[in-house]
Amino acid sequence: MRHERDLGLETRDLELIIAIDEAGSILGAAGTLHVAQPALSRRLQRIEDDLGLRLFARDRHGAVSTAAGRAVITSARAALGAVRGVTSTARDAREGIRGVIRLGTTPTLGADVLPGILAEHHRSHPDLRIELEVSGNSPDLIGKLGRGSLDCVVAVRPRLVAPYVRMAAQGGQPFAVVCPSDLPAARQDPIPGPLLAEVEFVSVPTGQGLRELLDEVLASVGAVPRIGIETSEREMLVPLAAAGFGAILVPRTFAEQRRVEGLVVRDLDPPVTRPIGVFVRKGRLDPLVRTLTDLFTPDVWI
Repeated sequence: MRHERDLGLETRDLELIIAIDEAGSILGAAGTLHVAQPALSRRLQRIEDDLGLRLFARDRHGAVSTAAGRAVITSARAALGAVRGVTSTARDAREGIRGVIRLGTTPTLGADVLPGILAEHHRSHPDLRIELEVSGNSPDLIGKLGRGSLDCVVAVRPRLVAPYVRMAAQGGQPFAVVCPSDLPAARQDPIPGPLLAEVEFVSVPTGQGLRELLDEVLASVGAVPRIGIETSEREMLVPLAAAGFGAILVPRTFAEQRRVEGLVVRDLDPPVTRPIGVFVRKGRLDPLVRTLTDLFTPDVWI
């Protein structure tokens, strides 16, 4: 039984086989490849010896592929095409032209900051695809970045940044209170922080970013939130507030985009701005990811 061994064919070997087939002679292929004919003949002999079959029938008139040779040449063309495809893809990725970016973000940032960024990115890089993962848990998103399942994360800045990530950009997300217009606290704009202790709120569940911020704001005035109703669906926050279940603390852009009759948008005193970061893995920044992070200039946070 004949044992197969590693043939070690190189790209130049594939090019040689194809060139001989196309030229119809070793002399013609030598001219195409700019190689001396004797050297090319020796290389062809080595390839045939490695493969254990004759690829070309050679005589003084030229070189004609054998039946076995035609099968090998077909595979050689496919293999060379695949190699060139890899090279082309690598070049496009290096230049930020083609590929996939796995982006993680929180729901409100996804609705607030990202639409304009992603639209601009698509206009300038139409062949780059964004795979978006949304979660209200910023630490979990940053953890996935560290594990390599995400390439970039736009999320709330943690107090301690994990050692495996760095911030490529940072900014702030201004917040406001949306509340029924007949609420006593709504008579003031901005609403003084201590008045929030008297307000009932509609909120997302404990452990999610919006709830953590609400807890922090109330803790700063020595209180805990009075929760009228909880919902994990952010698009229900405004309707529930309009139905009389309480006020909501949400990004100002989110509030402005969802104005409803009977509700008013009020700033806070002192102002509440959530720190935001654009996170990437430490080390050399991937060229595809850079095409996205470069768009997070200071004015996108305003």
